[in-house]
Amino acid sequence: MELDPVGDGLNSCLCWHSFAARDYDEAVRLAAKFLKSEPDDPWERTILGWTYEQKRMPEQAVAEFKRAVEATKGDPFFLASLGHAYALAGNRREAEKILQTLNDRAKKSYVSPFDLALVYTALGEKDKAFALLDKAAAEHSTFLVYSKWEPRLDPLRSDPRFQDLLKRIGLAN
Repeated sequence: MELDPVGDGLNSCLCWHSFAARDYDEAVRLAAKFLKSEPDDPWERTILGWTYEQKRMPEQAVAEFKRAVEATKGDPFFLASLGHAYALAGNRREAEKILQTLNDRAKKSYVSPFDLALVYTALGEKDKAFALLDKAAAEHSTFLVYSKWEPRLDPLRSDPRFQDLLKRIGLAN
């Protein structure tokens, strides 16, 4: 960043890493900086939304995810993030509507079970979340590699099934 202070790619990467490190204030700062030059970037909007969720700012998270969904014309990855945020905000009805949309889409095209599991996790439906995480593991779903630190999975960590999942995917202690 010091060598290329205007390079948005590095800024975005640092934003993601700040989120992963749970340095949410820094992630917000970096996302805001990036979004000044790329206001419609769905990935940066999503990182910002995830960060707002962790800062317990669900309304702001929903707003960011709505922009990401709009920019991607309803891409399932971004739609699932919106469903997760609705669930955290206590809007179960909207979260379930998104789950229905994603499940309908999954009959015609690929929808990651990992993404669906996150929505069920936020709804407090652990059995459904674990069933989908098992399916994600069987499919070698990409985002499973972040399971050890992924904050959206925190509600599942105390369940013995979570440690079993980490062992099966090679991320156990």
